[in-house]
Amino acid sequence: MPGGLAGEENLSVVVAPIMGGFKLGDLGGPQQAAERFLATTVAPEGSGRTAKLFDTYERCALFSTFFEFSVCRMEKSHAVMREDQQNA
Repeated sequence: MPGGLAGEENLSVVVAPIMGGFKLGDLGGPQQAAERFLATTVAPEGSGRTAKLFDTYERCALFSTFFEFSVCRMEKSHAVMREDQQNA
């Protein structure tokens, strides 16, 4: 695992049609489009997830834009106080 961490590693590939008339370029370049996608879809504020963008690139011959990123799910920690600690 990266950084010596234990956990799971997943790979996802998303291929999706887009609305007629929409162009990814309307969001800016690949970097801006990726940042917006991550912030609004993959790891929006309050989701408990963080995303790190590694790379973006376009393949004009394929009419495709690629985003390489990782997503981490934040662990929610709950403080549990035992009854004998509450009375101390």
